[in-house]
Amino acid sequence: MIARQAFALLEEFEQKLVDHLVAALLLHTDETSINIDGKLHCHSNARWTLFYTHTRRGTEAMNEKGVLPRFKGVFCHDHWKPYYQYIDCEHALCNAHHLRELERAHAQDGQQWAKHYTERYRNLLSQTEIECPPPDEKKNPKQRGRTKRGKARNLLERFQLYEQDVCGSWSILSCLSPTIRGRTTCA
Repeated sequence: MIARQAFALLEEFEQKLVDHLVAALLLHTDETSINIDGKLHCHSNARWTLFYTHTRRGTEAMNEKGVLPRFKGVFCHDHWKPYYQYIDCEHALCNAHHLRELERAHAQDGQQWAKHYTERYRNLLSQTEIECPPPDEKKNPKQRGRTKRGKARNLLERFQLYEQDVCGSWSILSCLSPTIRGRTTCA
């Protein structure tokens, strides 16, 4: 009885949440085989996240909440083949997933190419330390707070400190079409 009342109260909120996700420029979707009364599914963007369970893993489950069938923006995912049935959106592959898969391919399968691919990216970041060194923190000992950095150094530090976020955004930025960039809806 209490569960039904709670569901009724949340039903309107959930519909608004779904509508915000559908209207967004970017949507990230993932699902897991973790069994919590079914498979756990997730649709999210920077502001909104919808978690739900379904007894199945495929199309029926993905369509249930009505997000993916109506979504027209950039759809970022882990390359699970069933996602490609949604053709009214642009697809972007999640590079955070790529880095994890590369690390796994090397660690568990001994794939040297995967190690080299990941190392190239990380070496590029380390080589930039020579061209774009951090500021000398001892130069002005009376200065309070963090020593000022230039724009290039701030960019480099962001790449280093937020690697997963940065890599996850590359595919999204590279595939944004002019049509999508011109949209004003950003839920």
